[in-house]
Amino acid sequence: LVRPEDVCHAALLDASRAHAWLFVWECFERALSSQSDTSAASDTLRTMQSLLVVDTVRRERALFLELSAIPVGRESSAALEDAHLRLCLALSRAAIHAVDAFDWPDWALKSAMGCADGDIYKRMVHSVRTTRGSLDRAPYWDEYVRPLLDPHLVASL
Repeated sequence: LVRPEDVCHAALLDASRAHAWLFVWECFERALSSQSDTSAASDTLRTMQSLLVVDTVRRERALFLELSAIPVGRESSAALEDAHLRLCLALSRAAIHAVDAFDWPDWALKSAMGCADGDIYKRMVHSVRTTRGSLDRAPYWDEYVRPLLDPHLVASL
């Protein structure tokens, strides 16, 4: 049973999320507009701002569709995905520098590759050992991989 006040609360939560995203974007815009810098760093920050918008719309697509903020259809969805990929590619060269600039701690990044001490192997082995199912055989193992390991088959090649 859905109570009317619950529906109202859900709508208010959706509206507050949208306002929070707008606030973050406006803070980003205000900070960038106050800078007179026209360097590559400024271009990178503008691209990051665009990615923030596109990524938010992608993650919250259902809400934006419900609010008629984005058009319904395969073309608009494809355009959104294309924009996301294009912005990610544009930022790929600056990604390491951007992450370093934010000075996020290793535990927040949750990345074996990006740890400050550079010891990626120990972390990767630990990650494989502690991730459930990571050591299980893939469903295609018997059909595709096992025949390649058969010594009689290898000898006949």
